[in-house]
Amino acid sequence: MKKRLILFEKVIMIVLFVFSILMCVVTPFGWDEQLPDWIWAVFLGVLVLIVPYMLYAFVHQIIRITKEKKWGSFTKRVLLRFVYFFCISFVILKLLALSYSKIEYLLFTFFTVCISIAVDDIEDKNKTTVRQLKVYPVKDADLAKIKPLFDNWQETLIWSCLQGVMGQAWTNDLENPTSAKIQIADFCFLAGEMEPDFFNYRHESWNTDFTIMVPQNEEWASLIEEHYGDNAKRVTRYAIKKESDIFNRERLQQFIDGLDSEYEVKMIEGDLFIQAKQNHWSADLCSQFPSYEEYKEKGIGAVVVHKGEIVSGASSYTVYKEGIEIEIDTREDYRRKGLAAACGAKLILACLDRGLYPSWDAQNLGSVALAEKLGYHMDHEYVAYEVKL
Repeated sequence: MKKRLILFEKVIMIVLFVFSILMCVVTPFGWDEQLPDWIWAVFLGVLVLIVPYMLYAFVHQIIRITKEKKWGSFTKRVLLRFVYFFCISFVILKLLALSYSKIEYLLFTFFTVCISIAVDDIEDKNKTTVRQLKVYPVKDADLAKIKPLFDNWQETLIWSCLQGVMGQAWTNDLENPTSAKIQIADFCFLAGEMEPDFFNYRHESWNTDFTIMVPQNEEWASLIEEHYGDNAKRVTRYAIKKESDIFNRERLQQFIDGLDSEYEVKMIEGDLFIQAKQNHWSADLCSQFPSYEEYKEKGIGAVVVHKGEIVSGASSYTVYKEGIEIEIDTREDYRRKGLAAACGAKLILACLDRGLYPSWDAQNLGSVALAEKLGYHMDHEYVAYEVKL
């Protein structure tokens, strides 16, 4: 390390000495004013970085020579230091001739270039890591290549991603994919051959510490358990059949009309969108839409309002080209009053009016019962994992 510092010091001395000689030659002819800014920027930046170190080294060497009384080397070493500081002084005098704004500009240029080089190096390392992990983001134009891996999976969240509407997909091979991962909202779907690298790569936009992983088969399930251990909780969820023309409009309207007069059923608009996102229990009703403008364009939802406050709601958790995936919930102190049924009925009717299919996936048997009350039919159970990342 010491030898490297000495070598570094000598290189800097030589560079500054050459620069000083160059200035002595070009200054009388006014050529120094024609030097490009990058030359000034480099020497000014080097000067700012090296002067504190050289001052320390100069003082440290004098103290050391004095203590060790090696006067034979004193003349040689100190003379070299004086030559070096003469060069620095000359450069400083030249720089003082520049305006303050010029010096500020040159320093900004030098350090901006240094930072850019450092950032590019970090990005290159990240890209290398992604390549080594065999994890490649799938662009919209390539989504068709991974679609066969998800065939026969009747899941609207998957369809949304494959349609390029919402979510992000990754694969192990962009040309001939054999495994793929889809991340959309809080859900992660794993398909094809097992690829452990999917668990080791985390995209910078994925800022959550929780996800629901849905394996395509038991092999994927075993891999999740092996990788996450106690942080992966195995749960049973319930898929609801996607059937058209099963809804009874009159019956759905009865759920809405049957509410007590103290409650109002409203579509989610403006202030109700903001209120839904602000309440912890109702945030997921609109959580996948950053702004009301985007929700107004793509989403749809209904809420029950009591004394100006949202107490129950049903909304589009995610959307796909043919419909929505429903998110439904009721504030804990307002449950068992038929509010969720009224919200769900209002949302289903609004979807039917727009030609959208209101898809339903149940987290528990209570959700299954509510879905069947509104006209749906259960399809099958499936395994998922609630994972703490």
